[in-house]
Amino acid sequence: LLASILPLKKLLKELKAVKVKKLQQKKKSKIKPKKKLKTKIIHRKEKRKSNKRIKVKRKDKSKSTFLRRKHKQRKKEKKVNYAIIEKKIQELKRKEEEKKQREELKKEAVIFYANRLVSLVQKLWIFPKTIPDSELPYLEIRVKLRVKKDGTIVGEPVIISKSPDKIFNESALRAVKKLYKYKIPLPSIVDDEYIDIILTLKPPGY
Repeated sequence: LLASILPLKKLLKELKAVKVKKLQQKKKSKIKPKKKLKTKIIHRKEKRKSNKRIKVKRKDKSKSTFLRRKHKQRKKEKKVNYAIIEKKIQELKRKEEEKKQREELKKEAVIFYANRLVSLVQKLWIFPKTIPDSELPYLEIRVKLRVKKDGTIVGEPVIISKSPDKIFNESALRAVKKLYKYKIPLPSIVDDEYIDIILTLKPPGY
């Protein structure tokens, strides 16, 4: 009996070992494809993420190029604007300088015209002989005249300042009134319809 029981036990053990191996193999076979699937899924996800990143990068590049172009355009516009502003400033400066030069020339022309009238008055002036020579250096009268562009004198002469000698003052006014016969036109640089000219009259030779 003992001899017949021992080989049966061995057979049972072997069968159990075979069953265990098969179960292990099945388990392994089940686990392996799952891992493979997971890895595949992971790879797919990674690929999708990488594609998204590429797309985002492309979008960023397009945005950056658009922004760069805009920035360049703004720079060009600013340069153009600065150039236009500088030209305008230069033109304004040039105009101001021209105005100043014109005003200076105008003043010089008016002074020259006034001196011309004074010289004419002195020619027409009949100076009184009753005034003593000691008083002559201190005698002076200033008269304002309004002259039109064609040379006609408008209104009466206005005395701005006069000397204490009445005879001198009256004789000077008479000489100034003789100018009304003459029409000496104003210089061409004077654009005004009329100007006020002040004549400073002194005795002849002073």
